[in-house]
Amino acid sequence: MTTDQDLQIALHREMVRARVLDEGHMRMIRQGRCESMSHPATGQEAISAGITAALQPEDILYPTFRGYGDYLGRGTDMKALVAELMGRRGGINRGVGGIHLGDREHNTHGVSGCLGANLTMAVGSAQAVKMRDERRVVMVHVGEGAFNTPDSHAMMNMAAIWNVPLVIIVTNNQFVEFSYHDIHFPPNAEGIGTRAGYYRIPNKCLDGNDVELVYREARDATEWARDGKGPVLLELVTCRIAGHFDADPLDYIDGELIEEWKQKDPVSRYEAVLVRRGTMDSDSIEAAHRAARAEVDEAFKLALEDEPASAGYLLEHLAETGVL
Repeated sequence: MTTDQDLQIALHREMVRARVLDEGHMRMIRQGRCESMSHPATGQEAISAGITAALQPEDILYPTFRGYGDYLGRGTDMKALVAELMGRRGGINRGVGGIHLGDREHNTHGVSGCLGANLTMAVGSAQAVKMRDERRVVMVHVGEGAFNTPDSHAMMNMAAIWNVPLVIIVTNNQFVEFSYHDIHFPPNAEGIGTRAGYYRIPNKCLDGNDVELVYREARDATEWARDGKGPVLLELVTCRIAGHFDADPLDYIDGELIEEWKQKDPVSRYEAVLVRRGTMDSDSIEAAHRAARAEVDEAFKLALEDEPASAGYLLEHLAETGVL
């Protein structure tokens, strides 16, 4: 098997793991066994798989709040990730972070509850990398809703002035929380990412459901930034074929639009490509899905057996770290 085939299988694996985790998380919430909320990334898995595969271990990622593919792609342990979502002490942040988790070991920052705030934080990290003369890249991943906050302009302005090693990933998934994308953006706009052009930041609008395209473009973008050429932006067009969160009534969603995008599902689409190439067959694809389901089921089983985090434990942990 060639390295290229290894990469193809890895991209498929990460998409499947991300989807199965979303499904498992939603199932636990609906059964009343998990108190955290879920922002599923169903239909968007190609983006997280592609962009994280393009990063080096030393690079820094400010992940999206939607789904957990960014964390999995960076190497976060599934058991620790699930335990965190379940509020257990074995979690990556000892159960006190919940869905706003971070993974210091894998250079993955915690998610801010104020959407868009991580944009300016990412610029600060990129400036620190530049000042230290390090060959690291900072990547920040947001949705088009978060990119529509004022922070995006401050971020692009600073990034361009300082010429920092920053890759901006904007996932355009057709919806901004409970409303359509078109309500929030001018109908004649040539893509959301074109705003970066005002700041002379190179930008592209791409098919976000083509995982290999996402990977190649993200790899080129990180190389551009790593070589000191400054920030770059990729707008990746996809569709959220699930609700904004687990209790979303979905009464605002056009069923025909969702059905149209289901035909472009990145997981099944890539599986068809892999079968056609001979990289995988139906048996190996099913085996990948079984492995992901087993991994997720085991992680939730262990999390349910783990001890819940508590306010007292939080204070103990702060004392251990010297904060108190």
